[in-house]
Amino acid sequence: MPAANGPKVPLGSLQQQLELLLVCSKCSVKENEITYHPREVEHECMYEILLARRRSRRSAAWRKVSRRPGFPNPARYAVCRYYVMGLGCSRHKNQCTFAWSAEEAVVWNFEREHQLERRWLKAAVLQAQLGDRPAAGPHPAASAAGEIASEFGGCFQEICKRCFFGCPQRITAGDCGSHRTWDPLLVHAVLDSRKKQQYTAIRPCPEFIETLAYCRFVSRGRPCRHGPQRCQYAHSDVEMAVWEAERERGLLRSHLLPSAGTGRANDKPAAPAPVHFYCCICLVTCNSQESFENHCSSIEHVQMLSADSSMQWVHRAPPLGLNKFSLCSR
Repeated sequence: MPAANGPKVPLGSLQQQLELLLVCSKCSVKENEITYHPREVEHECMYEILLARRRSRRSAAWRKVSRRPGFPNPARYAVCRYYVMGLGCSRHKNQCTFAWSAEEAVVWNFEREHQLERRWLKAAVLQAQLGDRPAAGPHPAASAAGEIASEFGGCFQEICKRCFFGCPQRITAGDCGSHRTWDPLLVHAVLDSRKKQQYTAIRPCPEFIETLAYCRFVSRGRPCRHGPQRCQYAHSDVEMAVWEAERERGLLRSHLLPSAGTGRANDKPAAPAPVHFYCCICLVTCNSQESFENHCSSIEHVQMLSADSSMQWVHRAPPLGLNKFSLCSR
C-alpha cells in the first residue's frame, strides 16, 4: 500500500487529462502487459498497480503506468515507436526506456516536472480515490513486497551465488555440490515476450552509500566496469525497487520469496539440486555442459552476439562468422 506521509502532490493538472486508479491483482484483470480491466470484488486491496485512462475517450482501456526509468532523463518522455502491444519493443527489447502508452508518457512527464517519487504519487491518487474512507491493509513491509510483485511480475527465488556469477553462468536453486557453504543470491525470474526465462540478480543493498542510484554503465546499455559483485549501484529497476523498500519501508527479503517450504533446514539445502547452464544473451537454459556448448556454437547464439541488442553501434554492425577484423585494403 502506498505510504500516506509525503509531500503534497498537485494532481489537478494531471487529473484534467487522465483518470487515475489504484488496483491490485485481485481487483483487476490483465489483458496484456499494459492493458488492465478493473473489477468489483470483496477483498483487502493493496493498491499496488497504477492505471490511467484518457478523459477525452471514456471507452478507452485502462493502461498500466510502470515505474519511470532512472536513466536517461529526457526533457520530455515520448511513446516508443517500436512498441507492439503483446510483443514488446522490437528494437530496444527489455532495455526500452520509452513509454509504452500515451497515458504512461503523460504520468512520467508529470513526475519529472514535479520531481515526484512514484510512492508519493500513489499516495496522492489513493487519497483522492478513497476520500474519507480509511484504507485497511497489511503491514507496510508486506505491502512493499506485494507492490514489487505486482509491478514487475515473475517470481523471486534464491539460487547459488557462486554458480550464477561463475563462468559459465549456472542456475542452481539449492546445493550445487560444488561449494562447501550455501551462499544464496536472490534473483527475479520472469518470462519475456519470447517466453524465455530471464534472471535478474538482486544483490545486497549497499550499506555505505547514502543515496541509491543506478549504475551509469548499465544505464547506458554497457557492461559494468566494476563487475556485478563489486558495483554499489543498481543494475535494474527491480533491484532498485527492492533496495528502496529495504531502506525506507523495512522490507525483509523473505517477504518476497514464496511462502511454501523450500526443503531447507538451518538455512542449508537438504539435497543437491539440478544445475542448469544459463546463457544470459539468448536467455536459454541447458541441462548439461555438452548442450550448453552446442548452443554457444549455434548460429542463433552467434547472431545474438553480433547483433548485441544491449548496445547501439555507431557505424555498421560487425559481420557474422569472423573472428579477426582488418581494414579494407581499398
